[in-house]
Amino acid sequence: MAGRPRICPLCKETVSKEESFEYKGKYYHEKCFNTFSKKTSKEKIKKKKEKQKIENVKKDIQKNTHTALESEISDKDILAKEKVITYLKKLLNTKQLNVKIYKLLKDYYTNYKFSYEGMFIALKYFYETQDNPIVSDCVGIIPYIYEEAQDYEKTKKSIHKQLENMNMENIVIEKIVKIKKPIDTIKDKLIDIDELR
Repeated sequence: MAGRPRICPLCKETVSKEESFEYKGKYYHEKCFNTFSKKTSKEKIKKKKEKQKIENVKKDIQKNTHTALESEISDKDILAKEKVITYLKKLLNTKQLNVKIYKLLKDYYTNYKFSYEGMFIALKYFYETQDNPIVSDCVGIIPYIYEEAQDYEKTKKSIHKQLENMNMENIVIEKIVKIKKPIDTIKDKLIDIDELR
């Protein structure tokens, strides 16, 4: 009795005893296992780099603000907060933001429930799209334009999505138009000046 056939969990095909490769009680084709291990190692490296970046951003934010991060802040929000801070530094042309800006950003996140990504969109909308002048702390305007900026961004994304799906060849219709040469009747007629008087 030969027993149960060995099936590769990746390609779902049977594996002979000679070509099988055992890993954690499962039998793989050698080729399948090599591609599987390369993919998982690349993903692990990518996740590790992402975690390192998030930890560095956390440390930088805490070092610059001299305060603790918001409770229960997600990794995505930490990266978005760093993006907002970097944008404000560029906008104000400074290396260090003042405490008031950090405090306002934290209040908008915790009290108003604004996302950092949304605040970034609002700031870009106000200072780049509407081309408003930069005045004092720059972030005091966020509660007043937040919803308007989000609506603008949704509309913009919707238009871009529609443009991607649109086939321009169907819109432009090529039509050949022939224009007849105009007849010059004025040159052929002679005008009698005596009649005009």
